[in-house]
Amino acid sequence: MNYSQLLCSLIVQICERGEPLLENSKDILLRRIYAEAPLVSEEAVDYLKHLISEDKSAVLALDIIEELTSKR
Repeated sequence: MNYSQLLCSLIVQICERGEPLLENSKDILLRRIYAEAPLVSEEAVDYLKHLISEDKSAVLALDIIEELTSKR
């Protein structure tokens, strides 16, 4: 498994898991993963684009994209 696959797998698991304990911290976890990843792959950015099309995650995804563009 390469870096991009691992990163995307981690992001998808956080976003799509339906565990109630994880629900409140999903936003924080996603922000930290994207902010602290040494390299944000094209596939990880594509997943953010996918999140924009979902009503409940659109604002978070746009905020993360804004943070990435201003900090990198």
